[in-house]
Amino acid sequence: MAVVVGDGGFLMKVGEINTAVRLKLPVVFVLFRDRFLSLIKVKQSRKEFHRSGVELFGSGYASSDNFFGAKVMVVREEEEFRQAFKRGLAGNEPVVIEAVLDPKEYDVII
Repeated sequence: MAVVVGDGGFLMKVGEINTAVRLKLPVVFVLFRDRFLSLIKVKQSRKEFHRSGVELFGSGYASSDNFFGAKVMVVREEEEFRQAFKRGLAGNEPVVIEAVLDPKEYDVII
């Protein structure tokens, strides 16, 4: 089983991660980390609003080796992600794959 969320949505998954850890459920939580509430940021940009309240973490944010008891694998490249996802699906405990994304990638969709 896999869950895919952005970093904003991930902040609302504490209960689910805790349950998976407590019950030792093999759930793969894929976290797309770009440090922003990106959908809202894109909408603000499209409407030419001043960007407000969309930055989640500063540039000095450092990943953890676990989130709420689930092991974290940080990936930055596509092949790293593929390997981590395969390991997560083959595992017998919950894992978080923190996929680091460049928020500038969204500029092309604006």
